[in-house]
Amino acid sequence: MCGCGEITSRHTLKTGHILLVRRGRRLAKLRHIGEKVTAESSTIGSNVKIGDRVKLNNVVVMDSVSIGRNAVLQIISGVGATIGEICNLKDCQVGGMCMVVNGAKTVEKGERGVSCLID
Repeated sequence: MCGCGEITSRHTLKTGHILLVRRGRRLAKLRHIGEKVTAESSTIGSNVKIGDRVKLNNVVVMDSVSIGRNAVLQIISGVGATIGEICNLKDCQVGGMCMVVNGAKTVEKGERGVSCLID
């Protein structure tokens, strides 16, 4: 693993403590990083697509995950998972190759029912 402060290309990923998983001797390559993405205390695998205005806090994102724009995440996601746009997920796990629909939210403490649909 290797710690990174900031990654700059066309867009900037603002980070606190982010780890990009190493493959051999090279850092894992991200497929796409959107504009105004923030990440703190997170670990991101290779071939990950992150949409615009995504906020990652204490997340573990495995390889080949796709995260839609305007998502706020505090989760662990499995390999190949797809997380839709405008999702707000906290304290949950998304299994490998699963899909979270657009606009999904986790249930807050004290609420009843399920507001997060995962295929």
